[in-house]
Amino acid sequence: MSKEKVLFLAAILAHWSAIILCLGLATGETGCRLEDQTDFVCEDKMKKSMLEHARALIPALTNSLYKGSAGRIAVVGGSYEYCGAPFYAAKSTLRAGADLAFVFCTQAAATPIKSYSPELIVLPCLDGGDDELQKAIDRLPGIHALVLGPGLGRDPQVFEAATKLIEHSIEMKIPLVLDGDLLFLLSTSKSLRETITGYEAMILTPNAMEFERIYASVFPNSSESGKSIRFSGDDLLKHPELQSAKNSDSGLLLTTAEVDAITNHSDHPMHRLVQLARKLGGPTILQKGAIDMISDGKYVAANGASGSPRRCGGQGDILAGTSGVFLNWAMSRDMGKGDQVSSQVVAAFAASFLVRKANEIGFSKLKRSMVTPDMIEELGKAFEMLFPTNVEKSNPKL
Repeated sequence: MSKEKVLFLAAILAHWSAIILCLGLATGETGCRLEDQTDFVCEDKMKKSMLEHARALIPALTNSLYKGSAGRIAVVGGSYEYCGAPFYAAKSTLRAGADLAFVFCTQAAATPIKSYSPELIVLPCLDGGDDELQKAIDRLPGIHALVLGPGLGRDPQVFEAATKLIEHSIEMKIPLVLDGDLLFLLSTSKSLRETITGYEAMILTPNAMEFERIYASVFPNSSESGKSIRFSGDDLLKHPELQSAKNSDSGLLLTTAEVDAITNHSDHPMHRLVQLARKLGGPTILQKGAIDMISDGKYVAANGASGSPRRCGGQGDILAGTSGVFLNWAMSRDMGKGDQVSSQVVAAFAASFLVRKANEIGFSKLKRSMVTPDMIEELGKAFEMLFPTNVEKSNPKL
C-alpha cells in the first residue's frame, strides 16, 4: 500500500474515532501525532473533542478568588478615527470572564472610550512620548495578557510604541494577541516578525487579506503568495473528511500529516496556514473566515459552527478580546502531558466557538439589525451554553 493511501486511511480512522467518542460510544482511541514532519507516532491516549479541551481551560469560581484572579487583560489600541474597536475588545474580555480590563490608547481616543464604560481602565500613552509610554510599561507586571491592534491606526509613532510594548511583554513572558492594524505592521516590519518568531504565548487573528499580506512577507518569492485570498466554506471543505468541520458541535482537529493527505494541494488554505505557522515557529494563527482555521504548525483545528450571515463591523474585536482571556487561562493551566494539542490552539478555538455562538444567539433575536454590542451582550449566555459554570464551594477561615 502506498504511503499516500496509508496517510489517507489514518486521517479517516482518526476523524471517525473522534466522532464516536463525542457521541459517547467509545472511551478511547489510538491518536496520532506528527514527529520530525515525516512519521506517525501513535499513542494510547483519549483524543478529546476540541470543545472538551476548551472546557478544561476554564478556571472554577471559588470564594477564595480575589479581584484580578480571573484575568487582568490590556487592550492596546484606539486612535482618533477608531475608538469603538478597543472598547469592543476590552468589554468582551469582561463578558468572557476576565476581572479587569485596561485600554492603552492614544490621547484622542481616551475620553471617548472612558465615556463608553466606567468598567474600563483607560491610559492614554501611545502618542505622548517615552514618559507616557513608560506608564504603560510599568503596568505590564500586573497584566496577564495583552491584545494589540484593535483600532490602533497606522501612525508611525503609535506603531513604535506598540512594538516596544511587545518587546517588553515577550521579555516578561506575557501572553499576546495580535490583531487588526498590528497585523498590518507585522506584514511590513521584518524586525517585528523576527521579534515574535519562536514566541509560543501568542495568537495572531488575521482575516483573509491580513493573512495574505503576512504570508507574502514571509514567503516573498513563493508562487502561491496572493492565491486563495477568498475561499468559501464549500470551497475549503471540498474533501469529505473536512465537511464535518461545518456546523460541528465540537470542532475538528487534524495533525499536519492528515492535512497533507487530505488537501494534497500546496495552495490549499489549510496547507498554507500550517506552512506559515511552522515558519514563525511559535505563534498560533487563528485565520478567520467561513471556517475559522487554527494552527501552531503541528495541528490544525477547524471551527465551522454556524454563527450567522451578518457581517457588521466589530466582530473581530470581540474575537481578539476573548482570545486574550482564553490565552491567559491556557498559559496559566497545565493541560497535561497526555493532551496532543497545545493550549494556545485550544484557547484560539474556544474564543472562535464562543464568538460564533454569541453571533448565532444575537442574530436569532435581531436578524439584519444585529450590531456588535448585541453580540457582546450575548457572550454570557453563549459562554454558559458552551462552558457551564463550575462553582467550587469553599469555607474561608476567619
